[in-house]
Amino acid sequence: MSVDKAAASKQYVRDLANSLSKHGSKRTVDQLAGYLNRRGLFSTHGKPYNGLRGTYTLVRATYQWLKKQGLSTEAERVANSFIKPDGTIVLRSN
Repeated sequence: MSVDKAAASKQYVRDLANSLSKHGSKRTVDQLAGYLNRRGLFSTHGKPYNGLRGTYTLVRATYQWLKKQGLSTEAERVANSFIKPDGTIVLRSN
């Protein structure tokens, strides 16, 4: 995946988390994978997301990317917007 596509995927996760936060909603990693795939934002291996390891990695990478930019509020939104199939959040924010 090119740097531009990696940044586009993170930006999409960021934007979705901001929207979800505004509406008090959450999405499962499966749902996130579907959204990414429909937009042509595939994994670093150029394959569609399947809601497993690569999708979780993208959420974590987006969180870390935002933290490094000093965007803690947005990072927290990412941490709290995406859930596992059992309903627990994907990330525990620090």
